[in-house]
Amino acid sequence: MRKIFILAFAAFFVSGTGLAAAAYPVDVWLPYWKKTEGIAEATPNLAPIWRVHPFSYEVQSDGTIVDLWNMDEIATDDFFLDVRAAKAKVVPTIAWHNGTEIMNILSSSTARKAHIDGIVAHAEVYRFDGVDIDYEGKPAESREHFSAFLQELSARLRAQKKILSCTIEA
Repeated sequence: MRKIFILAFAAFFVSGTGLAAAAYPVDVWLPYWKKTEGIAEATPNLAPIWRVHPFSYEVQSDGTIVDLWNMDEIATDDFFLDVRAAKAKVVPTIAWHNGTEIMNILSSSTARKAHIDGIVAHAEVYRFDGVDIDYEGKPAESREHFSAFLQELSARLRAQKKILSCTIEA
């Protein structure tokens, strides 16, 4: 998975296909385990980028999110300033890959609300332009709860004029 992110990122910038003139959205995911390299590659190439997705958060079994990127670092602040100066948006990815835990949290309206509160708080504190949800391995019976989660999170983010994007697995 790590190699895919880096290869996709590298291919994007090495291809030399006139990306600055691209008329379609260009999003870039920067994984926390290659943050330094990703920032170094992205910073001089921000012109064609519409959204930067720091692959930065994971969710614990109790629904709280963990910052694996270390959003409080000066290098991160400087990079996000550069991204915003280039008129791109910062939309971090929140990943969760334990279907049982996802079902446990999202099936409880109280736990689901607390989880949404945590996500919205991070978006506010770090002035993100939105969030990207990547919750995988969910059981089929979680569909109703996952839909409720997305609808409730979307309403909260929309009220703040923030973006919600979501990875939907097959």
